[in-house]
Amino acid sequence: MKKRKIDKLILVAIISACFSFLALNLARFGFRNYDEHIVNYKEDSKIDYKVYLKPNDFFAEDFLPQGMSYVTSLIDFLKLDFNYNLDLDEKVSGNYSYYIKGTVTANRENSDSKFYTKDYILKDVKTESYTDKENINIKDSIDVDYDIYNNVLTSFRDEYGVQMDGNLKVSLIVENNVKDSVSGESTSLKNETDIDIPLTTLTVEVPIESNDKTDSGVLLSSKIEKEGVIYIIGRVLAVICYATSFISLLYFIYLTYLGFKLENAYVKKLKKILKVYDGIIVNVNKKPKMDNTKVIWVSSFEELIDAHGEVRNPINYVSLRDGALFLLVSESYIYAYKLERELFSSGEVVNA
Repeated sequence: MKKRKIDKLILVAIISACFSFLALNLARFGFRNYDEHIVNYKEDSKIDYKVYLKPNDFFAEDFLPQGMSYVTSLIDFLKLDFNYNLDLDEKVSGNYSYYIKGTVTANRENSDSKFYTKDYILKDVKTESYTDKENINIKDSIDVDYDIYNNVLTSFRDEYGVQMDGNLKVSLIVENNVKDSVSGESTSLKNETDIDIPLTTLTVEVPIESNDKTDSGVLLSSKIEKEGVIYIIGRVLAVICYATSFISLLYFIYLTYLGFKLENAYVKKLKKILKVYDGIIVNVNKKPKMDNTKVIWVSSFEELIDAHGEVRNPINYVSLRDGALFLLVSESYIYAYKLERELFSSGEVVNA
């Protein structure tokens, strides 16, 4: 009996788990009726430069390549070549704009504290539109007259007599407004690539630094909904399965609670019997053989006590897995009563 009831508990638990699994998968199918559309990008930008020299008796070349140290008094202008490239794994539409800006900065010598800063637009904003493209490339160049910006800071230094370091930062600023051709989602991507050119020094002792950039990642991520009756059916079945799983779980909890309640009632009842009637109860290790003796089963322990009043023999107590067995042996009969250990029952719990 007890094994059958344990099997019932296991069956209810399995039913609840199975319907939970079905509900989860049906919900994924029914409520996630969309495709995820992702547009990835890779962005590269760099600046190459050449330093053109004023006429002089020392250098035969018209210009010096990048990465050297330069004498400022010999610098005529710098030719800056900007190259910006954006690669996408899906076709997009939109527009991009870019411009080139110069920023002159004067810092306290050996400090980040600024005396002076001023912006210059070196090339006006240029805007281009595009449709269904996977690659955007911007190439532009500009000549920077070194003396113009160097003289600004030299005059400032000489007039106010301050010790300072200065530099000219030339930046290519690109802003891209992108619209996904599939999902219609839009976003923007901004890139700034710059080069630092030292000013006010007799010798540019450090190389002119070009801050090239490389970046990649997800540009756009969108969900495209799929339509169809099959997804509605999936959602309905998911709700039904969730409800069935929930009801099964509640039933499992109810059976478990009832089992604990009945077990507690059984233990309480048994302890009371053993305590009250300790003088006439004998504990035995094994159930005696009753094959050749007529067994009379009584419905309550109180009836067994009534029979004991006539027989006057000890009541044997045997602890079994499914309950407690009490036997009163006479010359002709064995009076028997079993206190059942119920896992759970649809009936009422017997109070001690």
